[in-house]
Amino acid sequence: MPRPRHGVASFSFTGTGRERMIATLVGQGLRIRDDDIRDRFVRYWTNVDTDLGADIAAKL
Repeated sequence: MPRPRHGVASFSFTGTGRERMIATLVGQGLRIRDDDIRDRFVRYWTNVDTDLGADIAAKL
């Protein structure tokens, strides 16, 4: 079954809630020192939701 372009983050979180989620995930991502693991972190969240992954990647 193909993945939808937008995942759970697109319809579960909007506005302030979504921004808080992104800020939390970016904070976690910034603590990852290994580039390969950070790339996997971004890839994981991109698989959850493409827009969410793009926003996280842009802020890392």
